[in-house]
Amino acid sequence: MSSTASSFQALVDSASSMLGGKKDKKGPGGPPAYVAIKFIVPPSEGADFEEAWLDLEKDVEKEEKPVVFDLKKTKMDNLMYIGYSEWESMRDLGEHLHSDHFQDFAK
Repeated sequence: MSSTASSFQALVDSASSMLGGKKDKKGPGGPPAYVAIKFIVPPSEGADFEEAWLDLEKDVEKEEKPVVFDLKKTKMDNLMYIGYSEWESMRDLGEHLHSDHFQDFAK
């Protein structure tokens, strides 16, 4: 695992534990959640990254129904992607971070 992937996984693990994930479905899920992540991807890995994101996006749209789930690539930089998502609640974000398809993407 690359150091970037290790750092991303550490961030995911930390956020997942703070958000609680699937533990309690009762009551409101807390305030809305907004996430923006900058990915630095070598040009040689860009196509694989985009394919992995599209696979993740299909699973997310099918199972989780976020308010927004999007990926943008900057025009002037051949390395940077921005992932953005909005969730109705912090609980929904936590469930997403614990999902199998997100865990597969994060590796």
